[in-house]
Amino acid sequence: MVKRPAIIRYVVYALVVNILLSTVVAASNAFAGHISWPGIVINVSISIFVAILAYKIYHGSNGARYLYAIFFILTCLLFFGHVSQAIPDLRYFLKVIQLPINVYILYGLFGPKSSAWFHQ
Repeated sequence: MVKRPAIIRYVVYALVVNILLSTVVAASNAFAGHISWPGIVINVSISIFVAILAYKIYHGSNGARYLYAIFFILTCLLFFGHVSQAIPDLRYFLKVIQLPINVYILYGLFGPKSSAWFHQ
């Protein structure tokens, strides 16, 4: 049995940072009046979903890492589809910060050491 690689722990930490940044973006949107209560509920639900994925990834769920990869691709498509502001605000910069974090997460999930661990 292959021992859990250290990068998986760092991936889970990065997922938690990602959840916190998403929460800041959602709160910023709510206070600015850009989203209503249903939008807030959707953002909280997505954060809970990612937290569950982080838990499942930490415990070796191969399906959870693929589900996160699909989720990341959809998020990128939505983000780049909405980059039309003339002057970017805090929400935009937080999303830009999240992009390299997500790339690191995907590298950590699909790197050679973690792939061997997930396939055991």
